[in-house]
Amino acid sequence: MKRCKFIGDIIRGALIGLFIGIACETVYSSIFGGLRHYPGVPGFLDQFHNENAAVAVERILYLLYGALSALAGRVYHRPERSLWFRSALHLLCVAAGALVVGGYLHWYAHVNEAAGFFGVFVLVYMLIWVIIYLWEKKKIKQINQRISAAQTGR
Repeated sequence: MKRCKFIGDIIRGALIGLFIGIACETVYSSIFGGLRHYPGVPGFLDQFHNENAAVAVERILYLLYGALSALAGRVYHRPERSLWFRSALHLLCVAAGALVVGGYLHWYAHVNEAAGFFGVFVLVYMLIWVIIYLWEKKKIKQINQRISAAQTGR
């Protein structure tokens, strides 16, 4: 049963990665493409003789990055480490994957652009982390209140 959940998590992560990648393509095209859809950065697409091949490679990378992110998320299932350690490890895994995929897909041309990308990535990660943390903390508080109410109601 655990193996099925593990495989399901990887497949779900891969599909989420694909969805996010295609959504980013759409945003990129909306900003820079005018009336044309660009399935990727022109510098990446120009490496291929066939745009379909470039898109296939790009989509495979989105799937792989999504799967990697799902695998990295499993670090949170290891409670013997502190939340801060697990979060830092998860951030390093997903950020490293994003930097590698982004570099291959020509999302940035220079080291300073990669550093800017990494900085924005970390800021977005931290924002999402804080939102999830506060949400989970609120849920725990509600559960504890229900437990206290049930114990005093006996």
